[in-house]
Amino acid sequence: MGGPPPPPGMPPWGVPPDPEARFDFWPAWKREGKTDRKRYHEPYAHDVSVGGGGGGGGREEEEEVPPRQVALRIEQRAFTTAGFASTVWDSAIVVAAYLERHQAWYRGRRGAVELGAGCGLPTCVLSALGVPDVVGTDLAENLPLLQSNLESAAAACEAARAVPARARAMELHWASTESCAQLLEALGGRRPDLVVCCDTMYGSGFLEEQVLTLVALCGSGTECLVAYGNNRQGEDAFMASAKGHGFSIEPVPPHQLAPSFRPSDVTVLRLQRGGAQSDGRAPEG
Repeated sequence: MGGPPPPPGMPPWGVPPDPEARFDFWPAWKREGKTDRKRYHEPYAHDVSVGGGGGGGGREEEEEVPPRQVALRIEQRAFTTAGFASTVWDSAIVVAAYLERHQAWYRGRRGAVELGAGCGLPTCVLSALGVPDVVGTDLAENLPLLQSNLESAAAACEAARAVPARARAMELHWASTESCAQLLEALGGRRPDLVVCCDTMYGSGFLEEQVLTLVALCGSGTECLVAYGNNRQGEDAFMASAKGHGFSIEPVPPHQLAPSFRPSDVTVLRLQRGGAQSDGRAPEG
């Protein structure tokens, strides 16, 4: 898939000799060490190479998708007086690159939800890849920025003559029976095939609510991708709660991640309710 050039003096991008290898140097795409101007005030540029194959993943009608380059520009936001800010986290970039690498599989998913979407990079990428029904969710205070980025992504898809974007933004309160029911209703009454959460491990006080939201949204066939970087203070609490609610948890192995996006400080987990992950509900290789 393309990607940014390696930083000066760093080895060239590509699959490491050891397929499980990660890298510990600071690649150019990483965001968390950049200035506040880069992280909150300037848009983040993310190009997605879309197409070059059929739908895959079991869709009844697999359309041949011609290759297209979609230029996403994700607006970010500095902290407001209400205490909310939105930036593109490293974990979201790793997940976006992973989704792009396995796009033939994910184009076959019929519904996808991002929890705590913020700027909405994974939501925008899933939409650009042609997933039929994508919903980015967050609190009401964050929806205007998310909606703006979804509209920008739709315009980028149109400019690239790619598959029309089908994403939308919705307010969601974690662990709220009513809020989760409204989201499922918006998905046509069916559970999503994919749920994505990026960088939501920064505290333990709300992780039980996050897991209860996954319980409300996920069926036995739902794949959950949970990714996080250095802000992982709630990792143990999340693991314990998810396992207690019947989720199996396994790390996505580095060789499945996009070759240029395997930093040692980002973890990507795959969760599923009531079953192992090796049952054909995840992309191979």
